[in-house]
Amino acid sequence: LECGFITPEEQRHALLLTAATQQAEDWLTPSGSFVPRGAIADHINFDRTPIFFPGTYDPTAQGGEWGKLPALDDHFYFVEMAWQYCRQTGGRGILGENVGRSTLLERLELAFSVPQSCPNTQLVWCDESNRGVSFGFTDSVIHTGELLFASLLRYRAARQLAELTGNSRYGDIADTIMRSLPGVFSHPGGLLRASTGLSSQSDVWGSAFAVYIGAVEGVVRDQICRALADACRAGTLAWRGNIRHVLTTDDFSAQSAWESTVGSQIINRYQNGAYWSTATGWVCFAIAQVDEPLAKQLADEFLEELREGDFRKGPNFGSP
Repeated sequence: LECGFITPEEQRHALLLTAATQQAEDWLTPSGSFVPRGAIADHINFDRTPIFFPGTYDPTAQGGEWGKLPALDDHFYFVEMAWQYCRQTGGRGILGENVGRSTLLERLELAFSVPQSCPNTQLVWCDESNRGVSFGFTDSVIHTGELLFASLLRYRAARQLAELTGNSRYGDIADTIMRSLPGVFSHPGGLLRASTGLSSQSDVWGSAFAVYIGAVEGVVRDQICRALADACRAGTLAWRGNIRHVLTTDDFSAQSAWESTVGSQIINRYQNGAYWSTATGWVCFAIAQVDEPLAKQLADEFLEELREGDFRKGPNFGSP
């Protein structure tokens, strides 16, 4: 959306399709997981069937080891979709359009309210018995307690809803999250930790994203940026411009980067220690605040690897 790769009409279609597949009533899945009213699909099949959990396209096989509750991040991405559409088209008329029996705005506000949050901190929270995925690119990692990435997405969505609605309540929620982040997620190494329960390792992606969206400021922001720059120089952060979720020095054990994962993941594979480009832009942005030449070097390494590893060269190449 932000880069303009799809047209406004395509954006509109995606937004309204997402709204139309929002869960209408509480539903207990065959696996025993729970889809609350207002939940937003994790993905939608080509026949328009909403799938609320990762790991399947089968509507009868949702949930299970992927969590008691649907993925938490999608509720806030729904708000992001609407905000981007309104920003790019310059109007907010779509917010008053009816999708079924509710306006789009009513559906956005309902979706925002679905993930549980702590009253005092407004941070997204779950436990093992009531768990939802914090962030899609760590959906196979089990995080409990207060959740960093989901809370950052809630922060951004609250800012966006405050702008769309003019309701100061959303601005207050965002301000509370911003005040709460440093104390709740502090980590001795200077980054923020991913959660306060299971898999509470320092979170490279979440820390960089917090800087990128302006959710941290002052000393905390500076500490994160410097910690990322130091790790980049030390070789514990990146491989050819791709970014590890956890610094190599912060692995939970010799067998796993994270404390707990879905299934038996091998260390340094997939979401358990492999290197991804999803966070490269956020990390470059954060490092540039304290060492712009180093950030440019990281970006150059990423582009060089993309060119060398371009999958279109043949079966022995696997980069985007």
